[in-house]
Amino acid sequence: MREFGLFIEGKWVSAKSNALFDLTGPATGEVAGRVVDAAPEDVKKATMTRLIFFCGIAKKQNAFMEKPFWPPIPASACL
Repeated sequence: MREFGLFIEGKWVSAKSNALFDLTGPATGEVAGRVVDAAPEDVKKATMTRLIFFCGIAKKQNAFMEKPFWPPIPASACL
């Protein structure tokens, strides 16, 4: 059976608790795989990593473009 982890900082990682749960197909009810059960700490790490990355991209983009593709995010979110 296939197991799926968390993709954080460009790597597949396990949850802090190493807990997994079964992923069932809605049509058949059969177990299709096992998925990592992310704890709040795992979600926070993934969110903060993404925010740091996004802030870096947004700052570079907004510095070189007169009109950015997306609205600039508040500077307070990048601190």
